[in-house]
Amino acid sequence: MTEKTSINSSLNENKKINSGSKKKKKKIQLKQVESQLSVRLVTKSNSNSETDSDPDSNKNFDRNPSSDSYSEDIEELLDDKAANGSISTITYGGKTLNSVNPQLISKIKKPKNYYYEMSPRFEFWWYRFDKYWIRVCQKYDNNFAYYFSLALTFLTTIEIALVLPVVCYFIGYDTLANELTWIAFFFQLVSQLPKRFIWRYRPYMRRRAKQKRNDYTSSFPSRAVTGAVVYPLVYHFIIDHMQGSPKLRFHWYLLVLSFVFVISTSFSRINFGVHYPSDCFFGVIQGLIICLVSFPLYGKNLCGCTTCLNSECYSTHTSKSNYVDFGHLSRADWGIFVVLTVIFAIIIALSMIPKISFSRKANLTFGILFACVTFNAVFLCPNQGIKKNTSLTYPKHRNSWFGWLTSIFYIPISIVFGLLFRGKYLSYLSYIIIYIITFCLLMVIRIKEE
Repeated sequence: MTEKTSINSSLNENKKINSGSKKKKKKIQLKQVESQLSVRLVTKSNSNSETDSDPDSNKNFDRNPSSDSYSEDIEELLDDKAANGSISTITYGGKTLNSVNPQLISKIKKPKNYYYEMSPRFEFWWYRFDKYWIRVCQKYDNNFAYYFSLALTFLTTIEIALVLPVVCYFIGYDTLANELTWIAFFFQLVSQLPKRFIWRYRPYMRRRAKQKRNDYTSSFPSRAVTGAVVYPLVYHFIIDHMQGSPKLRFHWYLLVLSFVFVISTSFSRINFGVHYPSDCFFGVIQGLIICLVSFPLYGKNLCGCTTCLNSECYSTHTSKSNYVDFGHLSRADWGIFVVLTVIFAIIIALSMIPKISFSRKANLTFGILFACVTFNAVFLCPNQGIKKNTSLTYPKHRNSWFGWLTSIFYIPISIVFGLLFRGKYLSYLSYIIIYIITFCLLMVIRIKEE
């Protein structure tokens, strides 16, 4: 019995020794991982730092993250620490990435559902490129650089795309207005998709750049740079149309103008600290996609209605009984008005569901654009709908002072109203108000000028 007890006790001691050695090995491995990755915990002293440390100073990383031998435990360790908010900087592959500034967490307007956060691998892939050009652009810290960047930001906003079709309808350029409506629509839709469903912290949020402007939405990609690609083509298209050529003609200076506009806008966004250079690069690609999709639609049959090319949006009958005026509003196709209004209301309601929340400016952008589409379908499409061959007459007085005056007063008011009245129910209410008022103004002004 004594021999058996001694044997059992020795076995138990061996098990304890083995289990203890395994725990020690795990601890040693974790310490090695942390030392190799140079994971440093957040402290109050480093929470106010603005820029990241030099990646070349971290010489203690000796493993290749892209190799097959790279341990999955390292990635899990990073994910756990990032989720707990206990990382201030992570060194990965010899590069350092700052965490989000804790002072900005409450202000960041990050989606709550259905989004993909940009992976660290993407961040580190563009790390040196972003870091170099951020330093170059933010060297210019003076009043001229600030106001220059501010002006370019204003010239590339999405609101300009909304203004152009309404103004053209007001002053009687229906062909141009219809085309600009679809360009603005694709601009809003294509540029908002990555903004909504792909999240990337802005450079100043990760203290990789100085903060000069407050912008708490996603950084990827740069919509301003996308506008810098689209707007030169739009302005050139407007000039050609005003000169009597409805078709877009290519000129060599268009490439030079677009290149200068893209570089200048990229500088302004990087200088403000709100975009990475890689955001600007993908903004250019996004702008090219919008141009390739929207411009070829010129002259196509959209929603069962032509784009007024060769005056096809006016009735071909010469009888006055086919034209819509104040005394004969019943000739307009109000059935199309009801159908489109209901469809657009459903689209807006779905886009404003809290779990989706597609765009914070949906009430403004879609309120104006949907009103333009509805106006065109009701008054400028004689070949569709229940009532055939009825439409507005060909505009006799273009560039009327009343149309310009209405544009000058109404458009700023509608933009301010749409930006101010946003909320759980205010957004939908403001959309209805903007949609109805824009449609009614288009109808009244155009019939008055006939």
